[in-house]
Amino acid sequence: IRDNEILRQLYNFNLRMARKYFNEKNTNLAIYQYHLVNKISPNSEAYYNLGYMYYDKKMPESAIREFNEYLKLEQDSTKSRNVREWMEQFTLQKGQSRS
Repeated sequence: IRDNEILRQLYNFNLRMARKYFNEKNTNLAIYQYHLVNKISPNSEAYYNLGYMYYDKKMPESAIREFNEYLKLEQDSTKSRNVREWMEQFTLQKGQSRS
């Protein structure tokens, strides 16, 4: 039971820090913290924000990897629909640029 409490506190701390860094636009620290969150317990918010930050950093393959994990967890169909639409557009653009 003690270990579970420690993990819960660590999870909450990392999530708070990730949100803080994300809001401050400190992308590298936010990415690090969100990855720690997901190691403890996968979180749709963390995967979504990781996808967003990787996309913003011009790392679309990493963004797609994180958004795919997000889609596995997200229960809100409206939110997941927006991500699916973005991924479809990106895939189409990528295919067109190779032609």
